[in-house]
Amino acid sequence: MPVWHCSLSFRANEGLLRFSDWRRNQIREAYQMALDDLSGVGLDRRVFTTVPPGYCLHVQAALKPSEIDLLPPGWMDIRAIDERGPVQSVSIR
Repeated sequence: MPVWHCSLSFRANEGLLRFSDWRRNQIREAYQMALDDLSGVGLDRRVFTTVPPGYCLHVQAALKPSEIDLLPPGWMDIRAIDERGPVQSVSIR
């Protein structure tokens, strides 16, 4: 299933901030930015980070049927390859 995908990270003075060091408010802020970016597209948002945690919060939303209809002919016949590796769901609460 094709998805919309948004990845967000935070930068500190020393460089990118590892996800495991994010504060709760940073997770909520990144999630809100992803929601803003994905506003109006996709269905069923999934929020996750990689295992082991890297530097990003990832949000994916499956394409709506009307969005799939806009893909070129044959696109949905291409075998999907998920290269995310292991992931862990992230709670936004």
